[in-house]
Amino acid sequence: MCGIAGAIAKEGTIDYEGFKKMLELMVHRGPDDEGMFYSNIVALGNRRLSILDPTPNGKQPMARGDLVLVLNGEIYNYRELREELRQIGYSFNSDTDTEVLLTAILEWGLENALKKIIGMYAFLFYNKSKGILCGARDRFGIKPLLYARQGNAVYFASEIKAFKAVMELKPNARRIAQYLSFNRPKTNETFFEGVFSVPPASYFCTDGGDLGFKRYWYLNTQERDWRIQDAVTEWKRAFEDSVRLHLRTDVPLAFALSGGVDSSSLLAFTKKLLDEGLKERGFTEDSLKVFTVSVDDEDIDESKYAKDIAKSLGLEKNLEVIKVSSSNISMDELKKMIYYLEEPPEGPSSILHWLMMERVKKNSKDLKVLINGQGGDELLAGYHAYIPIYLREVIAKKGILRAMEEAWKLRSYIMDKFTLGLKVMLGFRKRVSTGILNDEVLSLVDSEQGEKIVSLNDALRKDLTGGRLLEILRTEDRSSMAFSIEIRVPYVNHVLAELSLSMPAELKIREGYTKWIHRKASAGMLPRDILWNRRKIGFQAPEKKWLFGLRDLFSSLMRDSYLVKTGILKKEAAKKLADDVIKGNVSRDYARLFWRILFAELWMRVYFGEADLSLPLYARLSKPN
Repeated sequence: MCGIAGAIAKEGTIDYEGFKKMLELMVHRGPDDEGMFYSNIVALGNRRLSILDPTPNGKQPMARGDLVLVLNGEIYNYRELREELRQIGYSFNSDTDTEVLLTAILEWGLENALKKIIGMYAFLFYNKSKGILCGARDRFGIKPLLYARQGNAVYFASEIKAFKAVMELKPNARRIAQYLSFNRPKTNETFFEGVFSVPPASYFCTDGGDLGFKRYWYLNTQERDWRIQDAVTEWKRAFEDSVRLHLRTDVPLAFALSGGVDSSSLLAFTKKLLDEGLKERGFTEDSLKVFTVSVDDEDIDESKYAKDIAKSLGLEKNLEVIKVSSSNISMDELKKMIYYLEEPPEGPSSILHWLMMERVKKNSKDLKVLINGQGGDELLAGYHAYIPIYLREVIAKKGILRAMEEAWKLRSYIMDKFTLGLKVMLGFRKRVSTGILNDEVLSLVDSEQGEKIVSLNDALRKDLTGGRLLEILRTEDRSSMAFSIEIRVPYVNHVLAELSLSMPAELKIREGYTKWIHRKASAGMLPRDILWNRRKIGFQAPEKKWLFGLRDLFSSLMRDSYLVKTGILKKEAAKKLADDVIKGNVSRDYARLFWRILFAELWMRVYFGEADLSLPLYARLSKPN
C-alpha cells in the first residue's frame, strides 16, 4: 500500500523539485520510505507503506528488463502468480506483489496480466525502450489514480492534493452542482477543474499525448440455473477464498465490526480459517484486533451486537469499543477531515469512519491493515432500495399475487424506509435541493439518462461498477490512508461479483430476507439471532441529532457562505437553511441535504478560502474566525 505519482512530457522536461513535492504531499500514504525514478521526460515516485515484505527488497520504484514500476494497493493472489511464473523459469528477489506484477507484465503483457489479477491496485510503469508510460486501475476503483495535464506533460497521483505542487487547483462548479442536487452521474471529473480519475477496470499507455483508455473487464455475467444447495456450497467456497486472500499480510491486521451480517461473516470465516490452521506472518488469533463503533443514539448503535458476535467467536478480549458522539466533532476536526477526503463525502457516516480511523491509529500505532464489510450490500442486495426492484421483477416473472406475498414477507424492510424511499422515488428531495441553487449553476447539471434497470441483477451490476459504492470506496481510502492504514474489502472482489450475478434474484432475496445466499452459507458460524436479524442499521451516524448539535456552526457558516459568494447557493436559501437548523425545523428525510451543504461549504473554505496547502500534513487547517 502506497502513494504513487508519475509524469511524462511530450516535449521539455519534468520539473524535478515539483515532482518531489508531489510525493511530499502524500507522505501520509507511505511514511515508511520514498523512492523516485527520474529521467528528464519521465518520472515515477512512491511513498511506501510496507505491508508485504517490509525489507529493503520491496523498495519502489522496482525495475525488471525495460520496465520500471510503482504500485499502490495489493495483488492478493500474488503467491499463486509467482508460482506460475517460477514454473516457466523466473526467479524473484523479494516476497512482494510488486515484483510479481512487474514480472507478470513482462511475461504476459499488460492486458493479459490484468485479467489474471485479484486485488485492489493502481500502478504506473515506464517502458524505457518504447518511451511510453502505462498505468491501470483495479476493476472496482478501490484504489485511486488521478491525472491532470499541465503544459506539455501529463501528471498522475494517488491524491488530488499532490497536483498542488505542479498546478493551481480550481473548483469544478459542475461537480458541486451535481453533488448538491443529488445527481450521481458516471463521470471521470473530480471536484477540481482539470483533474480527472482514471476509470476503474481500465488501462492506458501514453507518450505524453492522448491516454486512450481501454477497459479490460466488464461485469457482464449472465444468470444461469442453480440448484439451491449447489449455489450455497459454491458461494461459501468463493467467499472463504476471498477472505483467505485478504488475510495475507506481514504486518498487524484488524477488523472493523459493525454488528451486521457482512462484517460479522468476515470475522466468523476468519476465525474458521485460523482454527483450521491458517498462518500469516503479520498476526495470530491472539494479536488479531477487532474494533467497533458506538454512537450516541441507541436506535442505531450496533455495538451491543458486535459484543455478542465477538463473544460467540471467542474474541471478546480482542474487541475494542470506540465511542463517538457529537462532542467529538469540531470545526477543526471537520476541516482536517475534508482536507484529506479532498472531495465532499456522501453523508455524515464519513465522520464516523474518520473518527474511528483516528482512534484506531491512536490506540494501535503499529496497525497497518483494517478489513471491513464494505460492498456486501451492493453484492447481495442488502439495501432497502433493492426491494421495489425485486418486487417489480417478481411481478414480471410470476405475477402480482406472488409479488404481494413477497412484499408481505419483506414488510419490515419496506416500512423501515418507506417515507424516505417514496420521497426519493418521487424526486421530492432532489427538487428541494435544486431549489436552493442558482439557475446558472443548475444549467451545468445535465439531465440524467440513467441506465435502464429491468432486474435486480441490473441494479447490482450498476451499483457495483460505479455510483454510491465508488464514492464510499473513495472516502474510505482517503480517511484510512490519512492515518497510514490500508482498508481491505473482501466483498469487493470480481470473482464474487461474477458469481453473484450468475445467480437469480430469488437466491439473494428470499423468504423475507435480503442476502439470503450469504446467510445460508454462514449458517452455524454465527448466532442465529444475528444471522437472521431482519433489521438493517448499517454503519450510519445520527444525522439529525448531530446536525442540531452543530447548529451554531452551521448558522455561522451560512451567514458568511463561500457557496453564496461563489454564486452556487442562493443568498436567501442560505439564510433559510440556517434558520431551519437553528429552529430544529429539519426532518430526518431531509437532514442529508443540510449535511451536503455543510460539507460543500467547508470544502470551499479548506481548499479555496482559509486553508494554506503549504502547511505540514496533519496541521490544523482552520484560522481564527
